[in-house]
Amino acid sequence: MYKRWTLRPGVTDQRVRRFVEAHIMPAYAALSLDVELGLESDVDGRSILAIQRWKSVEVHAFATTRPEYAHWWRDYAPTLGEWDRLVEFADEWSTTPLALRPR
Repeated sequence: MYKRWTLRPGVTDQRVRRFVEAHIMPAYAALSLDVELGLESDVDGRSILAIQRWKSVEVHAFATTRPEYAHWWRDYAPTLGEWDRLVEFADEWSTTPLALRPR
């Protein structure tokens, strides 16, 4: 899953990176060890791509539908408030990997 966020005035991509490392990565590690988080800065310096790569659709579904998820979400919600002070939502999309044969 890819989400593009626009940096709010005065916010740098490095500030967003530090926030993700300090708050979002530990939260997702508590949710599931089967998700990889990534960040990419747009070359224009005005937006960030936040990337979630789950091992499978089934793993993602399990992590987000089990009873413990509601408790995790309640604890995670304040982090989203802080996130929204750094960035503004722009766009999102999901993809399915296509296997490429080596040459």
